[in-house]
Amino acid sequence: MQVLINGETQSLESPLKLSVLLQQLGYRGETFAVAINGGFIPRMEYSNTQINNGDSLDIVAPVVGVKVSDLLTLYGKAFNSRLLVGTALYPSPAIMRESVQASASEIITLSLRRQNPAQQQDNRFWDYIRESGCQLLPNTAGCKSPREAVELAKMSQEIFQTDWLKLEVIGDDYNLQPDPFGLVEAARELIQLGFKVLPYCTDDLVLCRKLLDVGCEVLMPWGLPSVPGRACSINITCKHCASA
Repeated sequence: MQVLINGETQSLESPLKLSVLLQQLGYRGETFAVAINGGFIPRMEYSNTQINNGDSLDIVAPVVGVKVSDLLTLYGKAFNSRLLVGTALYPSPAIMRESVQASASEIITLSLRRQNPAQQQDNRFWDYIRESGCQLLPNTAGCKSPREAVELAKMSQEIFQTDWLKLEVIGDDYNLQPDPFGLVEAARELIQLGFKVLPYCTDDLVLCRKLLDVGCEVLMPWGLPSVPGRACSINITCKHCASA
């Protein structure tokens, strides 16, 4: 007789009990669960449950580790999490640290601002960021021209000691929509300087292809007009864009 086990057809010599089949398949202990024809089977019923021709079994177990295919790979570096978190506007350094840890994110974004000596704060925020072990992703938030973005990127690289960059060139102050022309210009120069650029762009296909052409390997499309606390940024890989 034939049955489906996790979507694959398998042949069995004759009808048998579920407990026997699980033993033959090598399942031991209590770290799995079974459903037959869409219905959950409690463990205590395994020895009384008959497997018949045409039955469909789903056997599930906890995921241990991450399959290579599930990893997010950006510029040759693999990440288990697809979540990016920011580091601004936290009530305290301790809350920021706890939030980053709770998120399990492996990439955190940072920004710079002008500061005079009288405004200097303690270094606890920066200390916690460095201790997080996350990939740092400085951004060029607030830049309105390619030149501003390139120069801020260089300063970010010196401070954070990373060539990763979320590139922002803003074309509209009200909704923070990216400037597509300035973005391509800045991306081209930064790629030539060796930066790993993640451009914050509109979802225009022509623009995305131009960003790929200048060397960007991942895009961060603008999801909708930004509202404080409700911004949306959708990460897609270049291969998805290129195949559109």
